[in-house]
Amino acid sequence: MVSYVDILPTLLDWSSHPSAPTKSTPHPTRVGRSLLPILSQSSLQDSWKRVFGSHTFHEITNYWPTRFMRNDRFKYHRNIAWRLDFPFAADIYGSLTWEDIRNSDTKMIGSRPLKDYFFRPAEELYDVIADPHEVRNLAQDPEYAGVLEDMRVQVEAWQRRTEDPWLYRDGVSILLVRHHFEGGLEVPDRFDFDENSPRGKGLGKFDEKVAWGG
Repeated sequence: MVSYVDILPTLLDWSSHPSAPTKSTPHPTRVGRSLLPILSQSSLQDSWKRVFGSHTFHEITNYWPTRFMRNDRFKYHRNIAWRLDFPFAADIYGSLTWEDIRNSDTKMIGSRPLKDYFFRPAEELYDVIADPHEVRNLAQDPEYAGVLEDMRVQVEAWQRRTEDPWLYRDGVSILLVRHHFEGGLEVPDRFDFDENSPRGKGLGKFDEKVAWGG
């Protein structure tokens, strides 16, 4: 599996351009890989069986950050701002297609009920082989609890490697509050702040010693 972040390393590799940073040309660590080594391969490569992705904004008002991972069977989404409506782009809202959908009897967008399109949970897990339209969310299915946990861990490891500000716990960015850890801050190990149970004491805490970057 490949993604857009692999395009630049591929072009640099193809042009024999030196890709390592130097003192005169510093740059952040690249997360993509050159595709050239696998173009001649006819079998699946074990190290290319997953991709990560992110979305944060579309139009400036369309804020709805999500981070995801896809492998050869499952797709996992961590929807950071799931308590917000899924935003509508202005060009789609003004289209005749949307006008027809919202006034229809069935109220569907593709294979999804309209409410499931606009209101999405904190986590989504789909079997893209059995459910290519991603309609049946398996995140709450006990049978797939192991898959969910494994993909969640991999996504968060990727977020730490890329120093993603949207790695959230208790409703805040861990990256932006981590300098408070030395002063004794303990962040409850839960995705969102719970207004009905705001206390953090007695809950499991996020491991502030995890490595970032690299």
